[in-house]
Amino acid sequence: MSVSNKDKFEGLQLIYEATSQVDIPLVKSILDEEDIVYLIKGEHLQNLFGIGNLGMGFNPIVGKTKFYVRQSDVIRSTELISVMMDSLTNKDVEMVKEGKLNFSKPTLLLNKQKCLQNLNFMVEKAYKNSLSFRPHFKTHQSAEIGEWFRGFGVNKITVSSVDMATYFALHDWDDITIAFPFNQRNMKEINVLSEKNSINILIINEESILFLKENLRHQIGFFIEIDTGYHRTGIDASNFTDIEAILLKAREVELLEFKGFLTHSGHNYNANSIDEITEISLDSHKKMRVLKDKFIDLYPNLILSIGDTPSCTLLNSFEGIDEIRPGNFIFYDVMQYKLNVCKLEQIAVSVCCPVVAKNIERNEIAIYGGAIHLSKEFIENSFLDRVYGLLALGDGRDFTEIIDGGFVKSLSQEHGICHIPQEYLSRIKVGDLLFVLPVHSCLTCNLLKEYHLISDDYSKKNIIFQNK
Repeated sequence: MSVSNKDKFEGLQLIYEATSQVDIPLVKSILDEEDIVYLIKGEHLQNLFGIGNLGMGFNPIVGKTKFYVRQSDVIRSTELISVMMDSLTNKDVEMVKEGKLNFSKPTLLLNKQKCLQNLNFMVEKAYKNSLSFRPHFKTHQSAEIGEWFRGFGVNKITVSSVDMATYFALHDWDDITIAFPFNQRNMKEINVLSEKNSINILIINEESILFLKENLRHQIGFFIEIDTGYHRTGIDASNFTDIEAILLKAREVELLEFKGFLTHSGHNYNANSIDEITEISLDSHKKMRVLKDKFIDLYPNLILSIGDTPSCTLLNSFEGIDEIRPGNFIFYDVMQYKLNVCKLEQIAVSVCCPVVAKNIERNEIAIYGGAIHLSKEFIENSFLDRVYGLLALGDGRDFTEIIDGGFVKSLSQEHGICHIPQEYLSRIKVGDLLFVLPVHSCLTCNLLKEYHLISDDYSKKNIIFQNK
């Protein structure tokens, strides 16, 4: 893993100087895979000058890109780099120049252009419908991707845990809704967060209000979570008694500010058509509007907040709704595709997996990519087969051709067994790379933790999120 603090050059030893632009991502890749701590000198400085690297691995103004490691890693890292460079063929070098790398393990690839297109679509949807846009960051969990949102004018976010709120607060996000029922055991962290940030929490019972009365130290906002049919957590939309009891207790807590009602229509994911998603969503909105009408006189500033990617993507009318909180839309995935929420070409992430075995008799291919990489989330196809991911061929940089009828059919810890139609078997060899489009991108990204940005120039490993 790389280290960026200049002070840490002291005590490190120079092990490699880049002789070409191709060397840099290759050396990074081998050191990262071996978990060798290293420091790069010159790479970022080069970009401060307009002429860049000139294809030589160095800018003549600032010199070559240099790699430094700890003394204890000098021999091992030098040997690894030497072996790798000796093994490279001219074809390998050309692949790197074209933006391709021979990944040796399941690798999460991210297409930034698709992300920005997806983000632009949702920002425009919110603007056209006069909606406040508070996107959920649990899908990507990345400070760098968060900056892409900030570039579109986003200034408030949703997260799913206190730890995630802390992470993003450290990256200058100061208006955060924690969309998970209040957990009393997080009180210390919430008090720290709310000292300098605008924090909203979810309340679903009176016990939480009583606990906050005794332990809350700074002003925070709260939403009452409403169950409009998902039946996960939240107070039933028709249960005015419990809602009124919470609001009555909350009036006794000076540091609590009622923000409004919040819901997540997760039952949209069980729908079988766009019409059914529309029906579920409009019913949910109607239930929320009833609450708004009932309590607006006492709380004139209350808002209605909804959040699920299917409804936020498909609907064009949000009567009475004030805020949307979609998250998955930034990447989309196979589950959204099955629901007709997105097209395959809108899916911005894929997992590049090495092919390790091939069984022609069973029309199967085994890949290095299992449950610990993809998750065991599945959908069912028309034959009621479990599908743990769709398959695609690619150019070593991104998926380019969906394998029609191909899918990941079973998973163990490291293995993925793929069904491959006969006409594709001859095109896939042991040692090739297959691209898996994840069923649930939120889970897959959380498991793999590292994003490799797809580049038009060369494949550059860019770790922009480490799960804390």
